[in-house]
Amino acid sequence: MKNVLITLGDSFTQGDGCWDLSILDKEFGGKSFESLSNKEESRFFKLNEDRFLNLGWPSRLQEMLGYDELYNLGWGGASISHSIKILMDSIYYNDFSDCNVLLIHMMSFPDRISFYKNSTIQTSRTGSPLHDLYIKEVNTGGMHSGNSDDTTLEAYFYMKILKELCNSKGWDFLFCSTRGDENDHMNSYRDKQILRDNYMTFESILNVPMHQKSTICSHPNENGYLNISKKIFRYIIDTHPNIKIGSSDNFEKVFVRANDYNC
Repeated sequence: MKNVLITLGDSFTQGDGCWDLSILDKEFGGKSFESLSNKEESRFFKLNEDRFLNLGWPSRLQEMLGYDELYNLGWGGASISHSIKILMDSIYYNDFSDCNVLLIHMMSFPDRISFYKNSTIQTSRTGSPLHDLYIKEVNTGGMHSGNSDDTTLEAYFYMKILKELCNSKGWDFLFCSTRGDENDHMNSYRDKQILRDNYMTFESILNVPMHQKSTICSHPNENGYLNISKKIFRYIIDTHPNIKIGSSDNFEKVFVRANDYNC
């Protein structure tokens, strides 16, 4: 029986931050990252995608768990609902009946919203007019009023859906958050007992030292992601003895780039 790891989230799950800075010299004449044009920045990103896949926390965790396959559904800027749309529109209905599956969702910021536009999943986040209208509607004081209950309820609603989706398949399900104060939100959540066994109670999963952060963006670097994967692995070992530990040393890894669909 194969062991499979499926990961959901935004750029922190995608692996942004594991940049090979030598590419700036080799491919862009020594330009700084900040001076790249939009086209050059897109190319720089593409040239680093293999590093994102192989050096991000999902890949490192796969290897620690000894799992045969990794499906990384991380997508830069994705909302929580965006991630679940990718799952449902890509691999959820694949046949994993002969596999042991663990799904981990590193939740992005809960104020982001998603929708389909021209058969493509889109996320609206801080700075967009649609996002501003949404926040004004659900939190009358705005995002910085201290009232984030509505967006948090939205996030936990999706976690309950994801739990049931995994239960129906016999998959293990865990989630954590990119927010540093998620424990406070979870402790005050009215249905916290439903999600307690699935929520990984880190103070802040992204709290890594400065030397473990990228020098050109706000993300962890490969050492930071290694640190994060160790936290998750230790948490699984200490609190979830039911989750199977594999023994594979032949690792298959793939990004799931399900973003365009025909309606």
